[in-house]
Amino acid sequence: MKFDSKKNLSSITIDDIIEKIKSCEETLFNKIIISKDSQIKRTNFIFLNYTSQFLNRTSKKLTFPLFGDIADDFKSLESLKDSNGKTAFDSKSILNSLSSNHNIYPESDELGSEHDFDFPIKVEEDKASSTQPFYYIKERTFLYDCEGCDTNKYVKCADAECNGRHTWKCTNCSAKGTLVCDGCAGNKTVTCSKCSGSKKIKCKNCGGDGKVVDKLDTLSAVSSSKRSTRIVKKNCKQCSGKGQVNCTECNNGKVSCRKCDAQGKLVCNVFMKTMN
Repeated sequence: MKFDSKKNLSSITIDDIIEKIKSCEETLFNKIIISKDSQIKRTNFIFLNYTSQFLNRTSKKLTFPLFGDIADDFKSLESLKDSNGKTAFDSKSILNSLSSNHNIYPESDELGSEHDFDFPIKVEEDKASSTQPFYYIKERTFLYDCEGCDTNKYVKCADAECNGRHTWKCTNCSAKGTLVCDGCAGNKTVTCSKCSGSKKIKCKNCGGDGKVVDKLDTLSAVSSSKRSTRIVKKNCKQCSGKGQVNCTECNNGKVSCRKCDAQGKLVCNVFMKTMN
């Protein structure tokens, strides 16, 4: 009893508190920052009052060709190394270039381990910074020559017509980029579908007969004492008795070709594909 009393009256330090926190929070202890200036008050029990921050770190990998716009950045990155093979670096230049210019983004690293996170936490005013640096792991970074192109950046095209020349004369358009329109055979116009090229269409007024019923004469004949039932017809004034009128949809039996917009030529898609 006396021994316990003396023990309770013995001095206590921040190190003692740290050890107690470690025993209570063994899993999270390495992620907790404790100030050495914290004030300690002796009571008959230990009361721990603290706040903590959590940092979730993940290991990411990037696989990319050594594009010209990031070659220099990568070269400077290779020269970085500290005692444990992990060095903080300004990742914005490489990461931004890969994402914005080449649509390449970091991926989950299936080989990541706890060993990857054995590096210090950035602290500002005794608090973990909300923006932590990226770390470059030297031993996990590799630069190797492409076997497919033998570092020449190009491989010989397997297409028989190209044969490694990169471009060749398009047999579809003879390298002109355009083709004669197959709709109008290059004439820019086609036969009018309404009049079939005859320049004439059936008169709507007489239905193509050239004659129309004269209502007045027909009525007079029916009303006469002879009670004639004959139908009186006269020449159609609309077509002058011909039964046809000029076609208003065309010019001399022809209309502009819609397929080529009256240009007589079409863009060669095969040629444009090889150019792009």
